[in-house]
Amino acid sequence: MQPSDIIKSSITYIEQNLKTDITAEELANMAGYSVWHYHRLFVQVTGMSISAYIGRLRLNRALSEISGGRRAIDVALEYGFDTYAGFYKAFVRMYGGSPKNYLSKSEVSVMFTEKELRKVLANWDVQQDLPILDVYTMDGTKVSGNVWSIGEDYILKAGSYERILTNLKVAKALAAQGFVASTPITNKSGEEYLE
Repeated sequence: MQPSDIIKSSITYIEQNLKTDITAEELANMAGYSVWHYHRLFVQVTGMSISAYIGRLRLNRALSEISGGRRAIDVALEYGFDTYAGFYKAFVRMYGGSPKNYLSKSEVSVMFTEKELRKVLANWDVQQDLPILDVYTMDGTKVSGNVWSIGEDYILKAGSYERILTNLKVAKALAAQGFVASTPITNKSGEEYLE
């Protein structure tokens, strides 16, 4: 089994058990590696440490549940934060503001698991085992829960139909003027997007 397959299996496990206490030792034992070697592979494939990956995923899922109307304290405790204050501090570090302010200013993204994203990618003729990573700005702020880097050459965007069409028009107009722009590639059906 390839290292990337081992890490993909671990990511699936993490996604399915996000509300439990997941340790690096547990993941390394499942993979049959020492903690040190497993951690090195995890960072190589995902670009971040095990604890950072789990923490980021927990914050993203918690935000999604809070935006759905659940009480923040209940969600924070379910996702393994000892107190709301601990959740709040972690949230501010990642998003740069409080959950309330973030939700009032942002379009809340639909949370996708890696398995769901891979189903979407299957509609394009691209290598299917490329790593799927969130996109961050230079200062470490997450761009959006609706944008992912697929390997080194592709970006996958999700969101409202109108916003996707606007982005497509802008990208095509920039490319037509000679600017470097992320232009869409057609899917297997010849379309530039999926509904």
